[in-house]
Amino acid sequence: MATALIIALACTSTGRAALATTCEQDRTKGEAHLLVMAALDARTRTTAARFNYSVDWHRPDGAGPYGNGLSDYYECRIGSDAAVMRRQRNGPILNSAKLPAAMKGKAPDLSDPRVVAQLRQIGALIDRPVTESVLFRDGEATRYIEGEAMRVFTAGPFAADDQYLDPRWLGMTCDGEDIGLGRSNPTPFPVTEDWIEVEDVQKPAGVRVVERRFTIGGDAISDRLWIDTARGLNVIRREMRGESGDFSSIVKSTLKRWPGGVWFPARVERGVILRDGRSRASVIDITAAEFGYDFAASDLDLSALGAPPKTSVFDTRINGFVGHWDGTRIVPRREDEALQPMTAAAAAPPWGWITAAGLVALTAFFVRRRRASLTAPP
Repeated sequence: MATALIIALACTSTGRAALATTCEQDRTKGEAHLLVMAALDARTRTTAARFNYSVDWHRPDGAGPYGNGLSDYYECRIGSDAAVMRRQRNGPILNSAKLPAAMKGKAPDLSDPRVVAQLRQIGALIDRPVTESVLFRDGEATRYIEGEAMRVFTAGPFAADDQYLDPRWLGMTCDGEDIGLGRSNPTPFPVTEDWIEVEDVQKPAGVRVVERRFTIGGDAISDRLWIDTARGLNVIRREMRGESGDFSSIVKSTLKRWPGGVWFPARVERGVILRDGRSRASVIDITAAEFGYDFAASDLDLSALGAPPKTSVFDTRINGFVGHWDGTRIVPRREDEALQPMTAAAAAPPWGWITAAGLVALTAFFVRRRRASLTAPP
């Protein structure tokens, strides 16, 4: 039936035009789908790479301690089966472990000076730079923050925090939608066949624009990618807009040809504007990018975290301490206890037992003397 309909359509000029349009749309869809797949594949295959970058979190209103000028600095190493991220976080940093019970599970209003003063008073806001290192390997994330215990997490949920963004996806994710290191098979946008190529849009030479449309909560969303086919299939621009006007998000990348001839972003600018006028933005500056890097084994294992020997290791999955780091490996707790030298308390004489035994002996002595005096002849 379908074949007969196509033949019938092809017999008229109108039918031939409609059929040509349909075939062109299918061809465009097929090519757009393949283009998106190729752009994602080019980044997925980026391993044995090292990146240094900074993220400047910017709020135009400058409200609260998270206003303008706050930057975090990152060093990231990505191997074939492990990744290490070192981050210098600049204050003020919220320490949720010290939040009062009334604030647990809530986001404190850091635009309120009274809240900020209260958090600083109880030590829940840290104003000094803090260095944090994380190893992602074998489905685990092991984190070390200077002066604290090593903590082990399940990698997937831990990596959901966009603070641990995977630099391989720089320029492809919108603000607030970053993909964390350690996520399995992540993609910043779906590889579906509903991508189509857009022709009626301004674009530089060698750049192709593709779009997909979908619905979230009744709002029609347009997602457009500008893919530079001449420079490594990099996404140099991404726009997401809600047709209702509720939000618009724009990501722009400035590319650089790094050592080894690899095209990759040198700067990524991101911004989100909501209907009510609220906005947020971030600028990511990549200061170093090396591809095909020859890592030493110690570059991608626990020793790369920089924890000193005797650092305790806490496993969040069982909510308990499991041993300590001795500088080369984690010594399990049972082995740790067997090797642990006797403490002063354990080596000290058991004075309590000695005192009790002495009292018993002394009492028995006086009882015997008393009995002897009662039975002796006058």
